[in-house]
Amino acid sequence: MRLFSIVVLASLLVCPSFAQSPAPVSPDTRTAVRQLIGDIMLDGKAYDYDRELADSIGPRLTGSDNYVHAVSWATEQFKSLGLTNVHTEPFTIPTTWEPEIAATGRIIEPRVQTLHIYSLGWSPSTPDNGVRGPVVYLKHLTTEEIASERDRLSGKIILLDRDSLGPEPKFAEILQSLDRIKDVHPLALLLVGGPNGTESTTALTFDGDLSTFPTAQVGLEDVLLIKRMLERGPVTVEFFYKNRIRKNVEVNNVIAEIPGAEKPNEVVIVAGHLDS
Repeated sequence: MRLFSIVVLASLLVCPSFAQSPAPVSPDTRTAVRQLIGDIMLDGKAYDYDRELADSIGPRLTGSDNYVHAVSWATEQFKSLGLTNVHTEPFTIPTTWEPEIAATGRIIEPRVQTLHIYSLGWSPSTPDNGVRGPVVYLKHLTTEEIASERDRLSGKIILLDRDSLGPEPKFAEILQSLDRIKDVHPLALLLVGGPNGTESTTALTFDGDLSTFPTAQVGLEDVLLIKRMLERGPVTVEFFYKNRIRKNVEVNNVIAEIPGAEKPNEVVIVAGHLDS
């Protein structure tokens, strides 16, 4: 299970050690880029495209009905712009994922409180009666900690947050540690979300495979509450959600060409995500 660089980067990490300095750019290039961006914003159709995709079509999870509509829309846009060789190219995604019934959850012990909770992307559905069990906070996300805490973690709901990564996390070590979590067979995994109960769009896997156990994201304040409760004694939570899962679904990319006037046989590839 190739556990989540997306989660690590977007949900757990807000870490300056991963920042990189930009490559130097010449003044002439800066001027040209500034003018190009201005023309796009003022005279282009960027905002119109955004409105069509976001407002008229809506969320476009890979392989969803909305994504299929977006493929048709993009194909017609390319044709109307006069691009050549406009066509689609299919690929097969192992599993498509869409929320079917929104997540609900709550703390059961030591007292009852509703959680701000969301299914993570490409998480399997919970059982019909949901997931219910004790929470264990993993203080240090390392392979050594996971191995030494195996008995304490096995069959439990594991909670991870940014503090679990330590002060100077190393990306390769994080991925190795996350991959080891599956070996302890947790009941479920809870990850920290954003402030005020917000979620961030993340997934455990990014190759179209389902994660091997239910994984949810819980609002930041809820996570802080659970951690404080754990300092005083056991904490039990329960949650439920249902996701629409389909196997081996054919999905189309949209391709078009702008032939070069001077060097038509040389290729520059520009790509973007049609899904969201």
